[in-house]
Amino acid sequence: MRSFLLIPVLGILLVACGNGDSGGSTATSTSVATESASAPVTVGADSDGQPIGLSVGRQLVVVLAGNITTGYSWQRQELDQNIVEQDGDPIYTGYPIPPSSQPIVGVGGTSTWRFTAVTPGVTTLVLAELPAGRPGEPAKRFTLPLTVYR
Repeated sequence: MRSFLLIPVLGILLVACGNGDSGGSTATSTSVATESASAPVTVGADSDGQPIGLSVGRQLVVVLAGNITTGYSWQRQELDQNIVEQDGDPIYTGYPIPPSSQPIVGVGGTSTWRFTAVTPGVTTLVLAELPAGRPGEPAKRFTLPLTVYR
């Protein structure tokens, strides 16, 4: 009789405990994006080098600090676009300084990149902050190993 009751009690305990996931849309290290398929996975500099898993159709948003007024800007150096496609050009947004609501030259801002997982496979996204129109070593580099699954 006791073993008959043990199985339903264990099932209830497992459901009650859950996994503690808050369901946010920001991916963390070695994360597989398991939230709603329509919610984009948003990552920043703290995700550099951390593998991310995406389902086909899932959007990835990369937000990195930068300052285009220095002559440096983030540029894509590596990505297999047969697996993950870049969605348009990156968008640069300058930081506003109170009390003004307008960005001020020289203050810096963020560069926002959007991508969509298109077919299963493995690729690496590499973004580098480089001087415009001049070859040279990047000031910064951002690398994101990506795995796309069905």
